[in-house]
Amino acid sequence: MKFYNREREIKEIEETIKLAHTKGAQFTVLTGRRRIGKSSLIQKVFASYKHFYFFVSKKKSHILLQEFGGILNNIQNDNRTYQNWEEFLEQLFQYSMTHKIAIIFDEFQEFYKIESSFFSIMQKLWDKYQNQKNLNIIVAGSVTTLLEKIFYSQKEPLYNRATQKINLGEFDFQTIYTILRDHKKKNIELEELLGFFGIFGGVPYYYQQIFKADLFSHKLIDIIDQLVFSQNAILKNEGREVLIQEFGREHNVYFAILEAIALNANTFSKILNYTKLEESVLARNLIKLENDFSLIKKEKPIFPNNQKVFRYKINNNFLNFWFRYVYPNQSLIESNFTKEIVKNINQDLRSLVGIVFEKYCLCYMLNSSYLANLHQFGSWWDKLGEIDLVLSSKKDKKVIVGECKLNASEINMNQVVKMRDNFSRMNLVGYEAEFILFCAQVVDKNKKNELKKEGIIVIDNKELIK
Repeated sequence: MKFYNREREIKEIEETIKLAHTKGAQFTVLTGRRRIGKSSLIQKVFASYKHFYFFVSKKKSHILLQEFGGILNNIQNDNRTYQNWEEFLEQLFQYSMTHKIAIIFDEFQEFYKIESSFFSIMQKLWDKYQNQKNLNIIVAGSVTTLLEKIFYSQKEPLYNRATQKINLGEFDFQTIYTILRDHKKKNIELEELLGFFGIFGGVPYYYQQIFKADLFSHKLIDIIDQLVFSQNAILKNEGREVLIQEFGREHNVYFAILEAIALNANTFSKILNYTKLEESVLARNLIKLENDFSLIKKEKPIFPNNQKVFRYKINNNFLNFWFRYVYPNQSLIESNFTKEIVKNINQDLRSLVGIVFEKYCLCYMLNSSYLANLHQFGSWWDKLGEIDLVLSSKKDKKVIVGECKLNASEINMNQVVKMRDNFSRMNLVGYEAEFILFCAQVVDKNKKNELKKEGIIVIDNKELIK
């Protein structure tokens, strides 16, 4: 599969290369979860530049030193033996500066287990050479908590040494649309885009697996069946492979919490009831999952009216899917009894699509000019109902209230009455409200005009996907 997106990140890394050659040494930290495409980005950028590439695999320190020394010797046409890491790094830095070769360490955080003194040695040599030109170091890693600790904890040797940090996130809707269009070789309907995004999110690795298995021409449910539930499915153990190393010994507790949230036990009391953890243990681990691992988000309604109605969601779409359908059904899957699971997923697809549609509509609004002086946005809910989308301008005292519906049949006055009733409970005194109904299908022109007379704007898929 060809390389997509990342224009901004490529530009930033190429700028560091120029700065290293003209201004002084550069030290870039590239972070991002597993599967997000860090190594592919590095390969893309440095295909045109001289570089050393060192992958920090889980080996004994002396074996890894011998391996890295061999890479350095091969490029500098030497056969020396390096006795320790300081000797190796000293030679590496000096050669890199005199020959304008970038130094790349991938999975840099693994040195914690292999040779923890490596960070102190690198700090010593960085401080020695940081004012010299041509030294350009790029370190990448997928265990974000460790990378954050290495470079942003005051207790660590490399604290405050990075000159730039690049956090690689998921692809946006437009990029996934382009991938689907390119490989399906046809125009993509909005619901089809939402379906793929609802399962696989914007993680490049999953689309690479679809490409490698030649499945883009298949229905989404068949792709899921093949990649997740077949006997040798590549994504069957994805949650474990992605998270266990980062979670460590506490992974059972974290997995229980993520399973609860994925199964819609998404409030503190519901998670507590599902996991049977002590309140203090649950509270502590929810904070870690949100702040340390960035895997969940604690949501509160916009304009909450002092009501404590928080709910939790998993940030990664595929991990949410995995903890909902795969992790709770391990025994059935290992016994190859998966037909009923796949059937349930097929029945649930539209609800997953509906949740993603709300996010899609929010992105559409944020990229439009519907509301000047945007102050805040989100969803609103109380015990009686909810509103999918709220955007407000505190300065102009204006608010946009939106409902997101998949079917054109749901665009009617009943939805308008419900939306206005929910809005009335927000108690936004002095705000001017504009109501919008979003639809993933085409809405009849006459119906649009009727609702317009009632002060309701309808935005259907003709406008939402272009």
